[in-house]
Amino acid sequence: MTELWRQTNATSPDASVSTITWLGYGAPQGIVKDAPFEHYAYDGAPAYRKFMDGLDASYSGSGEPHRTAIGHSYGTTLIGAAAQTGDLNADDVIFAGSPGVKVGSADEMDVPKGHVWNEEADGDPVPDIGRWGHGGSQWRFGGGTGIIPSDDLFGAHQMNTHAEGSGPGATKGAEDHSEYWIRGTTALKNQAWVVVGKDGYVTAPQ
Repeated sequence: MTELWRQTNATSPDASVSTITWLGYGAPQGIVKDAPFEHYAYDGAPAYRKFMDGLDASYSGSGEPHRTAIGHSYGTTLIGAAAQTGDLNADDVIFAGSPGVKVGSADEMDVPKGHVWNEEADGDPVPDIGRWGHGGSQWRFGGGTGIIPSDDLFGAHQMNTHAEGSGPGATKGAEDHSEYWIRGTTALKNQAWVVVGKDGYVTAPQ
């Protein structure tokens, strides 16, 4: 989140941004023995919603705040569970390396339509492995099961994670599950545009 804050200042110096890393739930500690189970997400969902509500209640700035919920890996599953079982109180949602968010459509995320975003690096194995435990469903003609935010059927805006440009302004690509917040990456820059409310600058995968 420190790198994201730095990137928002680089891309939009006029924006006033705070970033918070929230660790207020019992997150799974093991990839094999914990991460496949959903109860960590549902158990933590109420605390996450209360945290987001607290940000709303404590805001004292001028104008309307713009809150972006960002999740990585199982953290995206937590956000999905929170949205599925209550009000999320966010303006945008960004998923990175998501194994699934328990719901099968971006429309179920309790944010304004068109404000759900997703990043999946080419070398990230987590989304395809996790979909069978945490993917959502669409029970309609043309729907399915095991749907994750990286699937077109889910309906999220896909954000580019590849290298872009050349020279001083070029960005690097995110290569695997741990590189979405590496300084100088396209993945980080695209997240910053959403955070500052300038999502028209976000680039999509080519």
